[in-house]
Parts: sequence; structure tokens; C-alpha cells
Amino acid sequence: MRILYIGSVRFSYELLKEIIDLRENIVGIVCLSNSKINSDFCNLLPIAKQKNIDALAIENINSFESINWIKNKKPD
Repeated sequence: MRILYIGSVRFSYELLKEIIDLRENIVGIVCLSNSKINSDFCNLLPIAKQKNIDALAIENINSFESINWIKNKKPD
């Protein structure tokens, strides 16, 4: 399965670590570049870089750039 992971809070970080440990096929990670509304905001870019997984930090998930990046990853 080709997984595109989207998250921006501490829970999503912990879950991402578990999915990585299971050696699942993560084709990309989408996260917020920053957040003023999430008190538990967690940047996923460092773990993506560490694990050599393509990642995109966004401000708007519905932007043309975000949608095209996600489509190009061809997730299941």
C-alpha cells in the first residue's frame, strides 16, 4: 500500500513513528509549516528528513501546489 501521511500534532507524530517502525510504504508526508491553533503542534519535517521520506510543509491543503504534490505521489 502506498501511504500518504498527513498530520501536524503530537499524536500524528507518534503514530507516524509507529508506521515507520512497521516498515510501511510511506510515499510522502504532508504537514503544516506552523500552527497558531494547535497547542500540540508538531513539525513532521525532521522525522521525514531523518527517514528519507519526501515531505511537504503547507499552509493550505487545498492549494494547487499541495493537490498536485499529493497526486504525483499516487497514494492508494
